[in-house]
Amino acid sequence: MTCYIKKKLSILMIAFMLGMSNVILEETRMINDTRPEIELQELQEEDSIL
Repeated sequence: MTCYIKKKLSILMIAFMLGMSNVILEETRMINDTRPEIELQELQEEDSIL
């Protein structure tokens, strides 16, 4: 019985630590985002007189 409880507690702790690791990693990605930002620019044509 104690082996069963230890196994379940171990699985819960590992899942918790993985979740916290993912949260921390996502926050550092948001702060230190090095990917280039691509901006879409609209080209305006000159109005032609008809």
